[in-house]
Amino acid sequence: MTPALQIHFVETRHASEIRRLRGLKGWITGMERGAGMPEATQAVYNGEENIVQGGVDVTTLGSGSSFATEASTEA
Repeated sequence: MTPALQIHFVETRHASEIRRLRGLKGWITGMERGAGMPEATQAVYNGEENIVQGGVDVTTLGSGSSFATEASTEA
């Protein structure tokens, strides 16, 4: 499991850097793909708008739904 998680971490950092190079945030809000992204890539982002974790609607814990769907390995 450890090697698989290490590979996953590296791949998320790569994806974050590619988004930054394209002039976007390093993370995703909701299901946004960014301008110019082909429709064929949508399947990668399906489910990114999830706001329920462990049965709790996380939008009720803070500043709303935008932050609730954002995730990043970057500080």
